Amino acid sequence: MRRKHYTLKEPRFQPYKDIYIDVGCMKKICSKCGGRYPLNDENFSRDYQREYGYMSQCKTCQKEYQRSRRTLKMGTDALVS
Repeated sequence: MRRKHYTLKEPRFQPYKDIYIDVGCMKKICSKCGGRYPLNDENFSRDYQREYGYMSQCKTCQKEYQRSRRTLKMGTDALVS
C-alpha cells in the first residue's frame, strides 16, 4: 500500500469578515448598522482586546445603544420608586 504524498501549501490569507482595504485605507463594517467607515478613532472606539484594537460597532451606534439603555434604566427606576 502506497502512502499519499502531501505537499506543504502556502497558508491562505483569511481576511477578517468586517475589515477590508479600499483604495489605500482600511475600512471596517459596523456590526449593527452595516455601514462601512474608515478604521480610525473618529468612527470606532478603541478596544485593545479585539483583533485590530477597535470595537465592532461604530460610535454612532454605540451612542444610540447607550442612550436607549439609559432611558430604559431611568424608566424602570421611576417605576420602583
